[in-house]
Amino acid sequence: MFTRHGAMVRDLCKIFAGAFALGFSGAVTPGPLLLVCAYATLRGGFPAGMVSIAGHAAAELVLVVILLAGLARALKTRPRLFRGVKIVAGLVLLGLGAAILFSAPGARLDIADDHAFGAAGPFIMGAAVSVGNPYWAIWWATVGLTLLGNAAKHSRIAVPTFYIGHVLSDFVWFAFVSASVALGRTAILGPTSYRVLLAASGLFMVGFGAWFAFKRDRKATRRSGSPPPA
Repeated sequence: MFTRHGAMVRDLCKIFAGAFALGFSGAVTPGPLLLVCAYATLRGGFPAGMVSIAGHAAAELVLVVILLAGLARALKTRPRLFRGVKIVAGLVLLGLGAAILFSAPGARLDIADDHAFGAAGPFIMGAAVSVGNPYWAIWWATVGLTLLGNAAKHSRIAVPTFYIGHVLSDFVWFAFVSASVALGRTAILGPTSYRVLLAASGLFMVGFGAWFAFKRDRKATRRSGSPPPA
């Protein structure tokens, strides 16, 4: 029993670490949520910046619940469909990682005051800018769906573990962003440091995407005549 519990804890740690690392890789890439966080911080200080990220996390929680509503049955009845989604997810990550690596040499992360978000509250802004971002929907329809499926196969507690690891990466990065804006800095990282961070994130996405796209499932391997793993 102890060995079984130990294996479960290790699996949960892997799910959490993977969700955090992959989420952080996406969070550091400039996008509309960065402007929302910066704008909310300029309007209401550090707490307002964190409230905008809470709105983003709430939108993701709603989407996770929606995806899970039909995911359990799909995993049991359509394994080939899930495998196809997994391959697409890997290709999406490969493309995103390659794009990040390509843009890293000339990248610079500057934060400026942007008044394009009107007078909406920071929570609503964080949620709205997430739902309105087509790349967010594509990521969750492919990469997020695959990660959720893998977590659901382990245990019920694996799904909240994945979600917590994913949103925690957003809170960690954007807490740094919001604190930097609140302290009056116009650039949170120097050009070289930020380019290195982007390149590392791109490499991680490429590696994770290749693993997603080309790793063969254990069941498929056993059916092909290969011996089971030791």
